[in-house]
Amino acid sequence: MECAVKYGIGLWWDFQTVFNRMPMVGLISKRVLCMHGGLSPELASLDTIRNIVRPCEPLDRGLLIDLLWADPTNKGEGWFHSIRGISYMFGKAVVEQACKSLGLDLIIRAHQVVQDGYEVMSGRRLITVFSVPNYCAQFTNAAAVVCLSANLEVFFQQMLPPPLPPTAKAKAAPAMAIDTVPDNARADKESIKPFVKA
Repeated sequence: MECAVKYGIGLWWDFQTVFNRMPMVGLISKRVLCMHGGLSPELASLDTIRNIVRPCEPLDRGLLIDLLWADPTNKGEGWFHSIRGISYMFGKAVVEQACKSLGLDLIIRAHQVVQDGYEVMSGRRLITVFSVPNYCAQFTNAAAVVCLSANLEVFFQQMLPPPLPPTAKAKAAPAMAIDTVPDNARADKESIKPFVKA
């Protein structure tokens, strides 16, 4: 709401109009799918995305919400209810199946702070990239940008975080893939519930 306070509600609504028309995903050379969030149980083909009527606003659930909110996990193979309370978490088998059925080599997504600015998961078929260092002054994370060569080789440009003031209480970003703290791992196991599509 900072925009509305500084520049008026009219400009804020103009931005909302633009956001409702922006592409939900990007497809690079028909082999690399990019989105903010992640995969969806409703993603049967790339035409499923192409057929989303725009402009539109996301609902509480469905393909659009999943493209914005779904998160990967290494704590299981399939679909799980998200600990965020919206959308899903998806495992390696979901990524492998999506790449196979959609004819993809790689999925690139954002939406989660990761310590090095990027994290590679699911047998190098999924990359999470995060472009804000020292996120909210709560974490000591780096930022990164994913770069693809003409033949789709992946490399990263990493931006290290600036030093925090001595009084800052920032910590390392939580590991997405594997939690090595036994109590956290147990809590995760209890809070991540498998999703079975009816």
